[in-house]
Amino acid sequence: MVNDWKINSITDLLKPNGIKIGPFGSQLKKELFITNGNYKVYGQENIYAKNFSIGNRYMTRSHFDKLSSCEILPGDFVMSTMGTIGKCAIVPNNITRGIMDSHLIRLRFDERKISSSYLLHLFSPDIRYLTAQTDKLSVGGIMDGLSVKIVSSLMVEYPRSIEEQENIVDILSDVDSMISSLEKLIAKKKAVKQGAMQELLTGKKRLNGFSGEWIEVALDSACSLITKQTGFDYTNEIKASLADFHMTNSIPFIQNKDFEGKHINLETDYYIPMYIALKYPRILLNATCGLVSLSGRIGNVGLYKKENGLAFIGGAVGILRFYDEIVAEWSILFLQSNEGQRQLFENQKSGAQHNLTVEDVRSLKIKMPKEKSEQTAIASILSDMDNEIEALEKKLAKTRQLKQGMMQQLLTGKIRLVTEEKATAAISVIEQTNLPHSKSGHNQQFDDAVMIAAIVNAFYSEKYPLGRKKVQKLLYLLRRKQEEDTSAFKKKAAGPYADVVRYKGGEPIARKQGYIATATTQKGTAFARGKAIDVALSYIDKWQMQSDIDWLVSTFKYTKTNDLELYATIDMAICDLQHEGIAVSVDSVKDLIRSNKEWKAKLTKTYFSDADIARAITMCKRLYSS
Repeated sequence: MVNDWKINSITDLLKPNGIKIGPFGSQLKKELFITNGNYKVYGQENIYAKNFSIGNRYMTRSHFDKLSSCEILPGDFVMSTMGTIGKCAIVPNNITRGIMDSHLIRLRFDERKISSSYLLHLFSPDIRYLTAQTDKLSVGGIMDGLSVKIVSSLMVEYPRSIEEQENIVDILSDVDSMISSLEKLIAKKKAVKQGAMQELLTGKKRLNGFSGEWIEVALDSACSLITKQTGFDYTNEIKASLADFHMTNSIPFIQNKDFEGKHINLETDYYIPMYIALKYPRILLNATCGLVSLSGRIGNVGLYKKENGLAFIGGAVGILRFYDEIVAEWSILFLQSNEGQRQLFENQKSGAQHNLTVEDVRSLKIKMPKEKSEQTAIASILSDMDNEIEALEKKLAKTRQLKQGMMQQLLTGKIRLVTEEKATAAISVIEQTNLPHSKSGHNQQFDDAVMIAAIVNAFYSEKYPLGRKKVQKLLYLLRRKQEEDTSAFKKKAAGPYADVVRYKGGEPIARKQGYIATATTQKGTAFARGKAIDVALSYIDKWQMQSDIDWLVSTFKYTKTNDLELYATIDMAICDLQHEGIAVSVDSVKDLIRSNKEWKAKLTKTYFSDADIARAITMCKRLYSS
């Protein structure tokens, strides 16, 4: 055990009479429940959902009084006894008064000894601390559920210092906030994409510059082959050859759970020897083609790209070999839309298991623009959205992995957080993820003041004075990197420009706090480091944002102000076009700039040539799609 750490039974950490299980049997019959009232009955569904407002089981005051020993209060630690055994939660404030049912155990810890929030992380399934102990108790059989006796026997290892426990909780909670922010952002991006699909893939909304005819074709006419694996082949040779590990000269065996849209899982459950797969070229994945789930996961479609290499399909998968790759991508996108999904589900056959036949797939109707250029433009927009979502999902996976690693280190004492300096050192690991950061308790104006100070510190040069125009553009580009709100920036003559930052927000606050100093020169206002610049930089460290500042420096350190104006302007234009569902091109960007009375003069500037705009489009897509 680590020095200054203790190991105790849970019962040693509880208040008197601190453990209780919910009422059983006749104490809490279903007949006692009412659909509405002032006294609620809570169950494990509240823990699973991390939401104590859901549920509609209530009881009368008289029944509540009889079972008041099972009441749960804000701050109580509750644990599920059935289903996902050991799932835990802390009861939040402002809950409806009520009791727990028999599927919950209530623990009231002595907060002078141990933090309930610390235990919430310790008992997380990510590190299996709890399940490692309960598994030992179930050797030779299956555990039906937790009991007071079992929970009372659990041992807990923890730092003696409450301060160290709280430091650990603070760090892990920061990572949880990052994860939550990413989950919400991904959900929002997916909803936006789904909305765009319904508009663009049905012709309800047309892209600028396109007015041609739309046609409807049978999927069969767009494919050279639509087929599947036969049961005979599978039974006689394929099944017998499959292995659950990647052998030499073997390829992935793709099942219907291994694909969705453009996502293809190549680390599959099974692999097939190459020499066997080559015997069935009709169902060998060796070129760009469509995949359709024929049973079980009806509605699931995917696009297999030739860049993925060789693979093979399982029996519940249909393969679609298209004449044209553009049509292939369009068709799979269409089948993901509401109209495409409607057709897939309408064609399914009912029975013990819903399924589609190859003939059903052949008869599907695909609606598309007659012009391939319009197909490509729409597919490009949706592909950009896919890329953005995929990048965010990678960040999310990375952050979850990071949290798990940190938990293994922090909750075992391998990394100690006795001092603030050591806590800061541990937090620095998080900085490498380049994720959205939590700055709770601050407003946007103060955050901007700190960001401006960090920009001035990083970009200040005695030889080349740092002007307001450059600071504004850098602040805009930084906000975009951080996925922060940029609505304060308006379409002004000098590009995206925020008057509120100059007159009411970040700039005057930074000046007043002494983070920056300003001076009037022949070329305008120049920015320099203030006497209290270190105070602002300490916030950058505290908010774990140094990696964002480093990114800004590495990307734009030697970029001229005019180019910063170009990049910021083009990026704002791209955002507007994508929001409107308009394909991004040099022409569409110029049309948008031309339509704004303050921006249109930009097109007369030498650094807003067609070539410069094209270069900026490429640059912005690269910067903000990963």
